[in-house]
Amino acid sequence: MTQATAVRPGTGAHTAPASYDELARLYETDIRRVVRRQLGSHVASYDVDDAVQFILERLQRNDVIAQYNPGHVSEHTGAQ
Repeated sequence: MTQATAVRPGTGAHTAPASYDELARLYETDIRRVVRRQLGSHVASYDVDDAVQFILERLQRNDVIAQYNPGHVSEHTGAQ
């Protein structure tokens, strides 16, 4: 089964990344921002890098791309 190319969240297209390289390319910046926010600005950049790589490794190890089900996707539309 071939996966479609991923589109960043919020664009209306719900597809899984075709590979873990693509997942990392699309989401590494977002993951890094969350890690930096959670660990604080006093943490060394190499520790942030380690945390980001750990998260990406866990996503691959748990095979999150295979678990993606477009029928169970919801998109936050903000306060109504």
